[in-house]
Amino acid sequence: MTLGGLDNVIFADLVANISDAERSAEHLARLAVDSMSAGDRNGIRYLADNIEAGIVTPLTAAYRDAILQRTGAADLTEAESKAKREQP
Repeated sequence: MTLGGLDNVIFADLVANISDAERSAEHLARLAVDSMSAGDRNGIRYLADNIEAGIVTPLTAAYRDAILQRTGAADLTEAESKAKREQP
């Protein structure tokens, strides 16, 4: 298989664990904030790292904004800190 002039292409064909109906900025923000109990691997850090790496999807801005609104934070670093403090 070739793609864009590349001789080798590696891809993952994963089954989605979030339904199309759940794939909204608000739902993803709730999952991200709730994931803070998972330690350093959480949805807020995942989103921040993706943005920093230049990985942007059509949902990225709305997802970020929903996290900021849910946490009352000015940026994702503050959102992560606030969400960590609020976890039981």
